[in-house]
Amino acid sequence: MVPTKELMKSKGTSRQKLGSKVVVNGVNLVKRDSTSALVKSQKRTSKEIPFMDELKVLPSEEGFSWAEDNYGAWRRTIDIWTFLLILRLRVLLDNAKWAYLGGFTEEEQKIRRQKTASWLREQILQLGPAFIKLGQFSSTRSDILPREFVDELAKLQDRVPAFSPEKARAFIQSELGSPVDVLFKEFEDRPIAAASLGQVHRAVLHNGEKVAVKVQRPGLKNLFDIDLRNLKLVAEYFQRSEVGGPTMDWIGIYDECSNFLCKLHDSLF
Repeated sequence: MVPTKELMKSKGTSRQKLGSKVVVNGVNLVKRDSTSALVKSQKRTSKEIPFMDELKVLPSEEGFSWAEDNYGAWRRTIDIWTFLLILRLRVLLDNAKWAYLGGFTEEEQKIRRQKTASWLREQILQLGPAFIKLGQFSSTRSDILPREFVDELAKLQDRVPAFSPEKARAFIQSELGSPVDVLFKEFEDRPIAAASLGQVHRAVLHNGEKVAVKVQRPGLKNLFDIDLRNLKLVAEYFQRSEVGGPTMDWIGIYDECSNFLCKLHDSLF
């Protein structure tokens, strides 16, 4: 995702066309084709650009601890370790036949795994962007995860919470040095799509062109740095602590996840 700070590198605005996109001072703004089905079916003169009903966005990230302004490194570390230790315990109990009081059956194990997988998805949302990306990545790894986990994590692909329009506007202004109302003729507060690393807002340039503006989630760099440090410690702990040797190559899994997150990290920062 392209940081918003590249949207305006000078007082003037340089533009060039690249296919269906318009580049404004270095940032990709997706240009709406005036002949598209959306425009043809939505001929309006009002200032509001119509929403796309098929895009699903959770209402807000408010209520998620990682979105709080005073969310510090120590609290983040405690949240990560608590989550991983509880997950570890739940998986062990799901696989332990003695833990089934009514007797072990494959059907009962499947039900338990489904409950654990649903809990896992909700906890990943609570932990925020880096873990959401890892969850999305893990949803493609049916070779190391049970089917119940893969299916549940796949739901993260299009259901992530949006951050507030106040945060989006404040972030744009802090990066660019000008209010949104100065940068754009019109700017929709409600995002049309949200991903783990940012979200997309409709806007209109001062020349009348309709564009889609990608806004990076505030505070990503700090979260990524803390998460990578903790994930390494967690992998080393599990690698050493399992009786009879590790059941999985935890260091190898960490390296794969770390490389994945580092590529995202480098592309953003």
